[in-house]
Amino acid sequence: MTTIGRGAFHSNKLTNIFIPNNVTVIDSYSFMNNQLTSVTIPGSITKIGREAFSRNQLTSVKFSNGLTTIGPYAFEFNQIKSVTIPSSVTSIQEKAFTSNPLTSITIIGTETRNHGIDSFDNNFNDFYEKQGRKPGTYTLNNGRWSFERSADSYQAIRTAAAKGIILNGSYVSASGITTFTFSSNNNLTIKSEYIDGITGENKVDSLDCVYEINNGYLTVFYSDGTENKFKIEIEENKYSFINDDGDRSTFTKK
Repeated sequence: MTTIGRGAFHSNKLTNIFIPNNVTVIDSYSFMNNQLTSVTIPGSITKIGREAFSRNQLTSVKFSNGLTTIGPYAFEFNQIKSVTIPSSVTSIQEKAFTSNPLTSITIIGTETRNHGIDSFDNNFNDFYEKQGRKPGTYTLNNGRWSFERSADSYQAIRTAAAKGIILNGSYVSASGITTFTFSSNNNLTIKSEYIDGITGENKVDSLDCVYEINNGYLTVFYSDGTENKFKIEIEENKYSFINDDGDRSTFTKK
């Protein structure tokens, strides 16, 4: 058996199930309307169909890498508070996790995932869109979502080979205030040296980030999950970084 058929165990008052690792597809409505409290999806499963586990009492769902598609309403009307989506998943369809008390959603991966904008509720969908659908951990606290980029995605950025333009070493701004120092492992230190306008003291601010260069653009990733993207223009020994508003900062290699 490689497929658990459509509606195979629908409304059977099941409280526990074991899915063997030779099953590849869980079809629509397969375990809908039972009394399941936990389920482990083996790595052999590639697709979970429409409403396959909806209307149970699930508090725990464990996915394995290998799953690619979570169908519409697949886990709707359960009691899931935390879920981790593996990097193999490329599609989470309409309302797959709605009507759950989710407070933690972890999306693993190194690239932006193409999940449906209405796959979740509790205002998560809007927040996920604003974050650019980045992989990482999303946490709900006091009615507000926050985002933390995953360690895996940082590691992928660090080890990815820069294409085209290579920035290495230190670059100082025309004003002499700001220095960008690029390392070979895709770490970036931004240091600003200035005089405090009130106290007259010399000040030094330093910020450690991760960067990526692709197709002539520099993207800087900050620890709070935000990022900035700059177009790079090079003329002789001068490097200009231009943001989306067209503001230009020019640096010279030290």
